[in-house]
Amino acid sequence: MRYLSVPLLIISLFFIGAHLAYAEGFRAASDECIIIIASRKSAAETNEFLSDLSNNFTPQVYLTDTNWLAITAGAVKKHTAQAKITRWKNAGQIPMDSFCSSGRSLIEKVRLNDGTIDKEWINTYLFAGVDFSIFSKNDLRALQAALTLHGEYEGLIDGEWGPRSQSAFVSYVNNNYTTTPSRFHIAMLAAELVDEIEKANWTLQTFPESNLSLLLPKGIVSPEREPDFYAWSNPDETLSIIVSHGHPRLTASIHKEILKDAPTTRRPIYKVRNEYRWVTAITYDDGGRVYLRSDRNAKNWSNVFLFATAEHRHDLALMAASVSNTDISNIYFNDEGFLWQQIEFAIYGSGESKPEQSAKVAVTDESPRSSGTGFYINEAGQLLTNEHVVENCSAISVNAYSYEITALSPEFDLAVISPKLSAADPTKIARFSRNEAKLNSDVTVAGFPYLDLFQDISITRGAVSSLSGILGDPSQIRITAPVQSGNSGGPLLDKAGNVVGVIVSKLNAQKVAENFGDTPQNVNFAINADVAKFFLRSNQIQFHEANSAEALTSTEIAELASEFTHPILCY
Repeated sequence: MRYLSVPLLIISLFFIGAHLAYAEGFRAASDECIIIIASRKSAAETNEFLSDLSNNFTPQVYLTDTNWLAITAGAVKKHTAQAKITRWKNAGQIPMDSFCSSGRSLIEKVRLNDGTIDKEWINTYLFAGVDFSIFSKNDLRALQAALTLHGEYEGLIDGEWGPRSQSAFVSYVNNNYTTTPSRFHIAMLAAELVDEIEKANWTLQTFPESNLSLLLPKGIVSPEREPDFYAWSNPDETLSIIVSHGHPRLTASIHKEILKDAPTTRRPIYKVRNEYRWVTAITYDDGGRVYLRSDRNAKNWSNVFLFATAEHRHDLALMAASVSNTDISNIYFNDEGFLWQQIEFAIYGSGESKPEQSAKVAVTDESPRSSGTGFYINEAGQLLTNEHVVENCSAISVNAYSYEITALSPEFDLAVISPKLSAADPTKIARFSRNEAKLNSDVTVAGFPYLDLFQDISITRGAVSSLSGILGDPSQIRITAPVQSGNSGGPLLDKAGNVVGVIVSKLNAQKVAENFGDTPQNVNFAINADVAKFFLRSNQIQFHEANSAEALTSTEIAELASEFTHPILCY
């Protein structure tokens, strides 16, 4: 199993879960069976197997009804199947555990390209619709917790996915994205949860005397043990927790005092009163919240009191939802579960997350063979750029410092490079927008095109002309801002100077003219910032989101971009 306190992906988040809107499942003919030679959880593992496979036959890959990938040697007649399988096994052409199957579990053929899984197929898979019925209860509890921290879900963290959970997920997507709910949004939600749980150190705390347990953000609050109760609070006391047990009359008086002292609020007060449980919950007009739950425990009652200002109201919501007087477990993903498999599938895709690269390679005096653009994303001096900018480089240089590749995603064409020595000291760091780019919104491109001719940064402006790329690719957006060779990897900025995309390519006007008889103007593409943030989270790379969306002047945006945007030289 994978607890959410472990490092973010080796997943992280996540989390992508759901069946495709499946086409009709594959079936062998009645007198045939399908030779299954292997099954793998992710595209990366599948491609590794395919690369080591014998060339004596052409393999086919299928997605199964459990969302694993099955590698097959094709269909054979049933009456000859056993003899063929035995002969191939003895010749070392297929693994010894190969077998013949009816093919009923094979639901979609996976498109291959040069012997590996096609990247476009992976992208289609990633942005497919969501069916929660295949998730484990632990996976669903984790998603409910994530939605609670986003303020979208109020209910029990019980792994029961009903209308309330579904409505919360749809609301999360609608409030944060402009696309329809997909596996990608599940992945983003999960990655954010893992990030938050690691940052706040959310941990299941049990109280044997009170027969209670709940999740506590131990990275935010500090404990204080009193003779008759447990207490936690943060330094400014904007988040407080008290767990106690006492006589029924004392419990009743506490609930009465909370109601008595509560200021007038336009919001309804939530109350539960029965012989086994009392609950009083108040949300004030300023967003602050008070929650008191009391459970009957033998002769006494156990009490959980929570207080939070508006800043921590979602933390309170998760604590309140997690309170239980039965045995519950921490929040985790099953490492053999559907959610974890989809995370691995999405994160690692058809390539490795970190390539081999010699740390001994130093930048030389030779002329670089190519160049691109990158931008600082954290205080460690790491830059985000395109994968195609740094692939196959024997050495990488930024501002005369030697850099190395930290993470790659061939599927999304993204890469992070890090200084080999801690000498890089970025004066400014790019901040990502918390919202997606809007259609027809103004955007600015910063980069270093034609570096052998022009040494200074180039700033161009345009608008978002489409929220998808070529053939409707939802991981990209289309822009009208001019882009030239060398702009690749540079930031796409909104009116506040916040990152809403990573420049990736321009449309080949000559090829379009040759094929369609018309020359396109200002058709260029950027990787959606949400895809970039997902990539960073999944590789445990720190980045910052903007606290302000206040518009800047075009001159101010250019000055800001010039401080965190830099040329990347590939040797």
